[in-house]
Amino acid sequence: MGREPVLYVSGWTALVVTAFLEVFLIMNGIVRNTLAFTISIAMIQSTIIAYIYQHLKYEESSVKMLPLTSFLMLLVLVSAAITSVLACTPYLG
Repeated sequence: MGREPVLYVSGWTALVVTAFLEVFLIMNGIVRNTLAFTISIAMIQSTIIAYIYQHLKYEESSVKMLPLTSFLMLLVLVSAAITSVLACTPYLG
């Protein structure tokens, strides 16, 4: 059994603290770019979840990189969609 319960509780605590920190900073207007800040916090939280609760720290490096490549592909897809929408939208002006 060992230190797994401590690791799980500390992971849960880190998730709760980052969520409260995110809400507090956004609600008080401290964050200027809320989208970038929210995505940053989500990446931190997903890393905590992947390494602690999905046990990725015991896997090979190729398996560890799978979420990163999926995220990069998602960024490419979203940026292509945004570029397509912006290119086809007439500007008001």
